[in-house]
Amino acid sequence: WIRLPKSRRLVVDLLKFSKKVPSQPLVRNCNVKELVALRKQALPKVSWPAMFMKAYSIMSTRHPNLRRLFMPWPWAHLHEHPYNIGRMTVARQYEGEEWVLFCRIVKPETLSLAELQEQMLEAKNKPVEEVTRFRLQLAFSKFPTFLRRFAWWYCLNVSGYTRATTFGTFGMTTVSSLGGVSIHPPSTGATTMTFGPTDAEGNVRVTLCYDHRLLDGAEIARYLRELEEILNGEIA
Repeated sequence: WIRLPKSRRLVVDLLKFSKKVPSQPLVRNCNVKELVALRKQALPKVSWPAMFMKAYSIMSTRHPNLRRLFMPWPWAHLHEHPYNIGRMTVARQYEGEEWVLFCRIVKPETLSLAELQEQMLEAKNKPVEEVTRFRLQLAFSKFPTFLRRFAWWYCLNVSGYTRATTFGTFGMTTVSSLGGVSIHPPSTGATTMTFGPTDAEGNVRVTLCYDHRLLDGAEIARYLRELEEILNGEIA
C-alpha cells in the first residue's frame, strides 16, 4: 500500500470533474514561420506559451461565446464572463514530488508580451511557497477528499462568476518544450488550448478542446484559423 501522494490529489479531483464535461478536441496545423524568425531576433526572448495565450485572449475578446460557461445547476444556463482569465498548467517540483499546479492570468490581452512572460516565469521559477495561488493549492490538497470534492462541486456549479474566477475562462497546457504533444487534455471550462513543438518550416500542431454543449466543430475550426492569423498578425 502506498498512500496517494498529496501531489496527485488535485489531478485526481480534476479528472473526476472533467469527465462531466463532454469535451472534444479539434486540431489545426498552423504555420508561423515568420513568427519563428522574429522570435529568434527578439530580446528578451518570449516563450511560445506567452504568445499563444495573448493571441487566444485577443480572439476571446472579439468573440464573447469563448468566455461562456455551461452551468448545470439549479437548471441548465450559460454564464458569460465580462473579461478573459487564462489558466495555465505548471509542472513544479516540491518536497521531492512532481506537482501539477495552476496559475491564473487576468486579461492577458492587456499585457505586453514581456509582462506576460514575466508572470509565466514567476509561476515557473519562483519558490512554490511564495506564489499565492500555489500556496493555496498546496494547502487545499491536504483537505480530506469529501471536503475537496464539495469545494470543487460548489465552485463549478453554484456560481458562474466563481467558476470563471477560480478556474479561468479558458485553459492552456503544453509540453512542447519537451517535444511532446498533448492529444486531449482534461478540461472543466469552455475551451482548453494546447500545442506541440514548432518544426523547421514553422509548422505547429494546435489543439483546442471544447465543451460540445457550448460550441461546435465548425466554429472551433474557424477560431483556430483566426488564431493563426492573430499569431502572424498582431503577435508578430
